[in-house]
Amino acid sequence: MLAALRPVREVALAAARSAWRAPVHGVLLLLALGLAGLLPLADYLSFLEKRRLVADSLQALWLLSGLAAVGLGACRTVGDELRSGVCGLLVATRLSRTSWLSGKLAGLALLLLPWWLAAAVTQLWGSRLAFDDYRVDWPAARLYWALLLLAVLLATWRAWRGHSFAASLTAAVSLLLPLGLLALGLLPRGAWSGGQLLDWRQLPAVALYYPQWLLGAAVALPLALVGDAVPTLLAGAVVLALGLTADALLSGPVGRSIGWLLPNWQPFQVGDQWVRGGASWGLVQRAWLAGLAQTAALWQLTVAAWAEHELG
Repeated sequence: MLAALRPVREVALAAARSAWRAPVHGVLLLLALGLAGLLPLADYLSFLEKRRLVADSLQALWLLSGLAAVGLGACRTVGDELRSGVCGLLVATRLSRTSWLSGKLAGLALLLLPWWLAAAVTQLWGSRLAFDDYRVDWPAARLYWALLLLAVLLATWRAWRGHSFAASLTAAVSLLLPLGLLALGLLPRGAWSGGQLLDWRQLPAVALYYPQWLLGAAVALPLALVGDAVPTLLAGAVVLALGLTADALLSGPVGRSIGWLLPNWQPFQVGDQWVRGGASWGLVQRAWLAGLAQTAALWQLTVAAWAEHELG
């Protein structure tokens, strides 16, 4: 059993390393982290709903950033190998199509782990920065930006020594930001903070990032098999839009039948339930099961469609 899984593991690790080293991955991660640090500092005073608006903005940011990362990762690890002929050589000599496709999907899942960690840290960090409608926790904000700058400097130093900037940035951020989150307890707080450091009620929403991205990976994988980067991203954006609005747009018997054929992101949308007492972990469990079921179904369809198709 373990011997049969070894080729899948090798393909998965190679795919994840290739995606982490892509320059566009580093740019996208840095852009997402920069926006995540700026959103809690924006002026929400006229709405008097700062915490909720910051949380919703961060959820939208990380949903789209993670899906963009997995789409670009699929284009790099799948599309590039197809066009270069490497995939055809591997399948012809030592790998089955199923092992290759399984390894690519597992590699995209590995790619998303640092993104999930970064999303969780920034979501909780933002809850402290935006705790009060009228004030910003500037010590916490300065710590975040100092750590992000340190991560960029470390990645730049590693790039100067011949390593990948994107992979080094991913590693530095994955280490420094969680340590900074732990250090928040040592920073001074004003009386306005109410004694609350972080809003842990947002954790259920954070837990739902990963299955959404996995479903995006299952959508991006077959698209990357047939198209270049731009068509893949555009087609993925259309599928995402339909998946988010299927319940509203596809009404009636025919619409519901079509809706069953589309990847559905509706189970993951918890909105502001965390404000009203927190989204339940039962909802998270049901959403995870729905996401994994859809991911597995799309993977099976992809394997079946490419069982006899020429690769590379």
